[in-house]
Amino acid sequence: MKMNLLNREALFLLIALFIANTNQVFSQLPASVEKEIEQLYSDIFKALEAISTQSEADAVKVLSEIKPELERKAASLAARLNEIGEISEADEEAWNRKMMEKPVFKDMMALLSDQKLMAKIASSQVLQQEYAELMSVMDLEADRGDDRSAQSVSGACSFVIGPGSPLSGSYVVNAMEDQAYAYDDTENDQFVIEIHGDNYIDIILIIEKPVTGKHPFSMEMQVAIDLSTNDGEDYFGLDNHLENSGGYIQIDRLDGIGGIVSGSFQGKFNDYSSGDDRVVDLEGRFSVKRE
Repeated sequence: MKMNLLNREALFLLIALFIANTNQVFSQLPASVEKEIEQLYSDIFKALEAISTQSEADAVKVLSEIKPELERKAASLAARLNEIGEISEADEEAWNRKMMEKPVFKDMMALLSDQKLMAKIASSQVLQQEYAELMSVMDLEADRGDDRSAQSVSGACSFVIGPGSPLSGSYVVNAMEDQAYAYDDTENDQFVIEIHGDNYIDIILIIEKPVTGKHPFSMEMQVAIDLSTNDGEDYFGLDNHLENSGGYIQIDRLDGIGGIVSGSFQGKFNDYSSGDDRVVDLEGRFSVKRE
């Protein structure tokens, strides 16, 4: 199941770069900029090939060496794209068709359709994070400088549901920036983390006080997850099994307003996907903006 989610989001993001995120350009696109786009995609393709063909440790080493240069190229390209004026929809579509015929685009589509690669990424939280960072570079989100009020947050949360459930597997939750956030709930004297994913997954985590460290479960529904396996037609819920003990939320980073809140969670969870009193192991990680 997770392979399908990763694969669908990867392909969507790849197509979106050409059809949606580059809507400021392209009939006037200088040949040098077009070449930069092809080169960036070629470099990202090689990074994904490293994940596909090498061990996790070796792939991470390779990526640590090449990601700084990838990020530099992406920032430079985003700035140049931002300087080019808007064009007609017809011209944009013509440029998109042209790019989709290029070998680098076809190679990328083929690689991101490789179920073995998606399974390998899904089985490792380390590779999930590396993959999310490569998707962010490819999306040119960080430095586009456009007027969109909300940007995509790649890998706002990832979690694994243990064996024994129809939902067992690994999940990565991407969300718009304004749909992945943490805030002080002063009315209920709590600190809340909410993630509303673009793949029909919603997550809420609650702790009593916004401090770093481990927060053992101390209330019902302290961690609640709703997810759909059929594009929003039916939802299934999971929440922490015991009101006291049985798991925890760990806060590793707690910035001020506008910064990052990140950490992890794990424990025994009620699984309502099969209509019985099933309990499964669940663990995950998150990183959101603090409001």
